[in-house]
Amino acid sequence: MSRKKIGILIVIFLILGAYVYSYEIGKGDKKDQSPEKVKVLDINPEEVQEIIIKKEDQSVALRMVEGQWRIKNPVDASVANERVFDLFSFFDYGIVRVIDSNPSDLKAYGLDQPRYEFWIKTKGDELFKTLLIGSDAPGNISCYGKVKDKPKVVLLGICYRQELQRALIDFLRAPDTQG
Repeated sequence: MSRKKIGILIVIFLILGAYVYSYEIGKGDKKDQSPEKVKVLDINPEEVQEIIIKKEDQSVALRMVEGQWRIKNPVDASVANERVFDLFSFFDYGIVRVIDSNPSDLKAYGLDQPRYEFWIKTKGDELFKTLLIGSDAPGNISCYGKVKDKPKVVLLGICYRQELQRALIDFLRAPDTQG
């Protein structure tokens, strides 16, 4: 091999090395910049005083009474505080993304007649904040949701629907099974 060919190979090697090095450095910076989670409802579970979960003809109402969660509807019974606080865990998941900032037709998302309504009232609030859960999105790994009285339709992880379904079943058990 001539010196000229060796020189060209060294230059190519250095250029490739610089490219790989800069790519890896840039990749490292991107790892440190994780996307910010956007919460569908920004609530502090410790401040929640009332919850209503609705699905079609089923409804469960819970209220914090003297530091203890109680089912108020359809029966009056105590419930383990941990069971209620577990329900708030799905708010840590955040939203997947905004689907429609100003939808003209909520029916397309199943939000004209939502599958679930999750009503929350916190200390000092006069009105409930309401999360509406509509249809499952294609692929069945997410569902459509929106905050009542807000225009945005968001894509939520399917865990929102699953947790509300589970909660309804847990809270609708006979009063003697509440713990």
